[in-house]
Order: sequence, then C-alpha cells, then structure tokens
Amino acid sequence: MRLFGFLPVVSRRVVVALGVAGMLFTGAATAQAQEPAAADPFKFDGANPVMLMLQVKSGQEAVFEEAFSAIRTGLSAAEKPALQAQGKSMNLMRLTADLPPGQARPYVVLLDPPVAGQSYDFTQMLYYSGAWKADDVEGRKVVDAIFEKLKASVEQQAIWPLAKK
Repeated sequence: MRLFGFLPVVSRRVVVALGVAGMLFTGAATAQAQEPAAADPFKFDGANPVMLMLQVKSGQEAVFEEAFSAIRTGLSAAEKPALQAQGKSMNLMRLTADLPPGQARPYVVLLDPPVAGQSYDFTQMLYYSGAWKADDVEGRKVVDAIFEKLKASVEQQAIWPLAKK
C-alpha cells in the first residue's frame, strides 16, 4: 500500500523511527561530552602533607610491599623530574602491632610534601604517568604484574589531608 510519495507506509515509519533514535543518541552523546571530568582525588596541591591510608589483606603484606617497592623504584628511575620527586615523596609505614587473625593490616603512605599536580592513584601512576612504557608490550607486562599484585593485596584505601600546625 502506498500513500503520498514513493515509499510505502511501513518504510516511512522505519525511516522516521531511525531518525528519532539517531537524534536521541546524538543528544545523549553531546550531553555526556559536555560533562566535566571528575577531579582526581589523588592529586594534591603540594602545600600540605597527605596520608594515604591503606588496608592490606591478611597474608598479602609481602605482595603489597613488593608492588609498592616496584612503583617507587619505577618512579625514581623515570626521566621526568616530577616523577622522580613523586617516588621520593612516598614514605610507606606499616602498623607493627599484632592483629587478630584474618584482619587487614593498616599501612600509611605519608606524602610530605606531595608533588603538586601528580596523581598518587596507583592506576594513574602505573599506566598514565609515563614512568613505564605501558603502551609497549613488554612494558605493559611489567605494569600489569605490579597492578595484579596491588589488586590481590589492597582491600581499601582512603585519603587523609593534613595541615601543619
């Protein structure tokens, strides 16, 4: 059955439906593109010390310490002076008190002072800082191994900004 024009009614309905769907998807994509990116909570201004509080799973302390050491070593060996300073600013401390079996062990990473504008998020440091060649196949294997150790050992993390008095 044909109505005014050269397309059958069903074909015109399909064309209209596709047009409406296209406008909706375009509008949604534009709305998402206009939203500002969330600020990285692990970037600091460098004016005051910061404590990163970490809970490491029971029995995974050695795994975490190995991964943390690899991160510090990689940052300190980087070509960029800001990354070298970032590696030097990270002081790891561990609660040495005896804990009940199965309880996560608290660790503190004292950043005194943190490097302004550098992210202390583990993912950002490993994959996006440029300290490792994460886009190279062999470099990516190294970074992935460190990240897997962090994933296996870190249970929780929090940020405690400090002020000197």
